[in-house]
Amino acid sequence: MEITFIKEQTSQEFIKEMEKKYGSIERLKTHMQKTNDPLDNVDLHAWEYFLENPDETIKKTHTKLTNEIKFLELDFDLLEAIKEKNPESIKELAKLTNENIKTITHKIDHLNKTGLIEFKENNVPILNYDKIEIAI
Repeated sequence: MEITFIKEQTSQEFIKEMEKKYGSIERLKTHMQKTNDPLDNVDLHAWEYFLENPDETIKKTHTKLTNEIKFLELDFDLLEAIKEKNPESIKELAKLTNENIKTITHKIDHLNKTGLIEFKENNVPILNYDKIEIAI
């Protein structure tokens, strides 16, 4: 099964991401001289482009190939609640979905294991994508 995660991002969001990752373009250039990593070069060119084109929107994709997910195991209501309601804890998510905390914890662990959600600090579940495409 192929799962593609899609996130639309503004140029400004991309620039902030690069600033968080590298600090500044100058620091990225210095880093590139030390590592010669071709991916750093891609980041540099994209960063410069989006500085010059601040109104652009980027569609970022990440594809995962897996046999671990069964379609019936996906809880779309839970994914939607995480995306739309931004719960600040698993306990809050359980309340939002009228589920028992033990059941939610099991579902969340499964979704995290399969890569459909992530956790930010304090174990808060997040869905960093606008769209998920599943190809069977």
